[in-house]
Amino acid sequence: MTSKISLNYLALIFIIPFSGFYITKLPLSPIYLFILIGVYLSTILIFISNKIKLSKEVVLAIALLFYFLIFQQIFSIPNISAYVNFSFSIVVFIVSHIILNKTNTNTIINISQKLIFFSIPLLVYEAYYRITNPVFFVDFEEKGREDLAFYYFKMNSIMYQDSNFVGLFILSLFFFLLYLKQFTFKNYYISFSLLIILIFATISRASILSLVLFSFLYIFRQKIYKYRIAIFISSIILAFLLFPILFEYRTIDDSFSTKFGIFDRTFEYISNANFVHVLFGVGFGNAVEVLDIGAHNFFVTYLVESGVLGLLLLVVFWSYMLYKTRFKAGIIMFPFLLNGMSLASGAIPYLYAMFAVILVLELRRNQIAK
Repeated sequence: MTSKISLNYLALIFIIPFSGFYITKLPLSPIYLFILIGVYLSTILIFISNKIKLSKEVVLAIALLFYFLIFQQIFSIPNISAYVNFSFSIVVFIVSHIILNKTNTNTIINISQKLIFFSIPLLVYEAYYRITNPVFFVDFEEKGREDLAFYYFKMNSIMYQDSNFVGLFILSLFFFLLYLKQFTFKNYYISFSLLIILIFATISRASILSLVLFSFLYIFRQKIYKYRIAIFISSIILAFLLFPILFEYRTIDDSFSTKFGIFDRTFEYISNANFVHVLFGVGFGNAVEVLDIGAHNFFVTYLVESGVLGLLLLVVFWSYMLYKTRFKAGIIMFPFLLNGMSLASGAIPYLYAMFAVILVLELRRNQIAK
């Protein structure tokens, strides 16, 4: 029994704490090595176990993975790197969930905290390196756009493609830590403070906005729930009033204009694309080929690259996780999705590792409550 618990810990310690360790400055990002070792150990565990019970959420994840692996090959020619990262992320969820179910709660908390504690030093170095080594890829002063000079400090990241992706990772860490705070009743003051500083250091406006908005919603969640009907109606009215202002703002802000333009291009593409591509997608990493621009938006990425079926399977899978956790998974899912309206990434094993942890912990908490 002791050896099995030890193997559980070893498998998970390679997967969860290192699930965001994409380091693009290295020839091979360490995340692949760590997680492959973890998956190998997990496979041994699964084979020596007397009984493996697949939960509905794991079955849904396997269905999504099967769809990626089979239909992407039949109906499209995906970009290999993007294809691996999308599939890799789902594998992390499946393996993590199965092994977490066989692991005691204290060990799960310990390993989950290590995801935060191991990531922060890497993110501190990422911020230091990026900010002290700006990339002057365009002369904004010559173009009369000095207001865009902050982009010099966003591009030279040691992680991911640029600091926007780093911001997405930090945002997920912040709200996952908030979940752990709720579950363990610990404060994590230092970690919260560092993550807030780091997310502002990314200069990612979408990540900062998501952090501020959902922190506000979390702090005032009880009052918001009490007046939810009035707030819902007011939000609809406000959205109608703000839309013309936002539409006008797109002519001023290039980045904001691009986001609106992607929706226009997506609608045009869907209207003219053949049935097979609409249903099954054009393949991961290929949205730029049909939209003449990166998809950016999380939903647009899945719609164009995995098709209506891929997006539908994803929505069902994520919705079931919300239902199964009584919306507790929403503490990281909703900020991620808001941020994802501006930026999408298929390389999100860290997010699926967090989902797996929350699902297992909430199931146990619900069983104790009963």
